[in-house]
Amino acid sequence: MNHMNYTKPRNTRNVLMCLSAAISLAAPGTLIADSGYKLKPSISAFAIHDDNVFYTYHDKQSASIIRLTPSIEIEYEKQNLMWNAVYRIDAEEYTNIRTIDSGIVRRFADASVEYLPTSRLTLGADLGYTKTDTPADLSLVPGESTPGLLLGRINAERLTATPYIDYRLSPRIKGRLSYTHTEDNISDVLETDIRRAAIDMEHMLTPATTMVYGYFYRNVQYDEVASSPSNPDGQTSDSSGTTWLGLSHQLTPTTNTTVRAGVRSADGSSAPYWMFSVQREYQAGEINIGFERNETTAPGTTGSQEFETLTASISYRSGLNWLVTVTPSYAKVTQRSGEQKVYRLSVEATYRISNSWFLTASYERNYQPVDFAEITDEVIDRNVGIVGITYALSN
Repeated sequence: MNHMNYTKPRNTRNVLMCLSAAISLAAPGTLIADSGYKLKPSISAFAIHDDNVFYTYHDKQSASIIRLTPSIEIEYEKQNLMWNAVYRIDAEEYTNIRTIDSGIVRRFADASVEYLPTSRLTLGADLGYTKTDTPADLSLVPGESTPGLLLGRINAERLTATPYIDYRLSPRIKGRLSYTHTEDNISDVLETDIRRAAIDMEHMLTPATTMVYGYFYRNVQYDEVASSPSNPDGQTSDSSGTTWLGLSHQLTPTTNTTVRAGVRSADGSSAPYWMFSVQREYQAGEINIGFERNETTAPGTTGSQEFETLTASISYRSGLNWLVTVTPSYAKVTQRSGEQKVYRLSVEATYRISNSWFLTASYERNYQPVDFAEITDEVIDRNVGIVGITYALSN
């Protein structure tokens, strides 16, 4: 985890082009009525202060940033077909740093589709794409919300596709077959190809209790840019299979809990798999708590690693206009050369001015101690404050 500089010419014109495009998208009349389609354009403007913009152990450098985030969402729903797609970009201007590119620095795209040919059968797919200059934007586990590791600034891409089939075998039993293909590309460092095939079953025992069980197989291919004498082509791979069993139970009308446990097998050895979650709704918001122990492949690293995550999310709504969300999380990744921990706290407040205008303010703290063979007792510490305003075209 070395400090990686990211230097390009500044391009303020890109920011202005994004703003102009977003304004045109948000113009009245973009909603298409009575056809099953909905267009939802929006644009946000943020002022940001980042006290460790390069994610370094020492000599932290702070930055003041202006960010424009135009986005557009398209939805379609009619009879037995539903799909939606969202695309947004982050265009940033660094007001006090000349070594970071200004312009479009991130692109995010997500899409999903579901088709119901019969009452029992559902065919669907989820797609996701991220292009960024900060690999920390890539979650620790593809498709989940656990924040990524602070790896410095370097171009990175992730493309994920998950087709699936849901089928209800009986009124009490249903199953899902899914296949996930993820490609991570850390520029000039590593390409990772992750394939995961899974079967998930649900068997309702009582109106409040459901038995869940399944199996997933995972295979990862690594292609390193820098080869070594022992691995001249830079390619390695690993694979594993996990069998698990669990229960989901509705404790009260507003509280649900799920527990899963299983065994992961790889290369003649085994390791435990655990997952636990609780969701509780209350009049002013909801609380979610989750724990998982599994394996992952952190972007920019080779070899599967053990990880543990503990996350929580507490939301509170005051009246019709205020929403506050607090999200603490903890993750530990154990690699061959040592372990890495990530402590994160995020606090976000949103105030609705009208149906179209929203004010937001947020604070995020990342504390990442590292204990590797070559890096001992070092800490990456980062604080980010954001204030902004969003305009979203309302119906």
